[in-house]
Amino acid sequence: MYRRYYLEHHDDNVQQCRECGGPIATCGHAERLWFPQRTVCYATMARAAAQRDYDALAETYGGWHDGTFENWAKERDEAHPFAHDDGVTIWVSEHDLTPEANWLSRAPAPKPEED
Repeated sequence: MYRRYYLEHHDDNVQQCRECGGPIATCGHAERLWFPQRTVCYATMARAAAQRDYDALAETYGGWHDGTFENWAKERDEAHPFAHDDGVTIWVSEHDLTPEANWLSRAPAPKPEED
């Protein structure tokens, strides 16, 4: 059964470039000219910049926190088991859904470690 499926679809796969997905007859032609293109997605650009800013904050305040995002440490330990990006997804919206939040421009001051 698998062999039959493979043989039926094998010719299609052989004719398709594994790199770009286009037909090999087109992309495999050495004489054909290709022109680099660029597509800009400003939403993705804003998200990438926010991610870099968030990563920089983690470097400043320590990469490990206690789950509240208020108590940070430079080293992972029992009190700070979470990496700065554990469970965090940076995304963007056309609207400011949390105008009171200031988590990207400044992190809360780290609380001193208890002895």
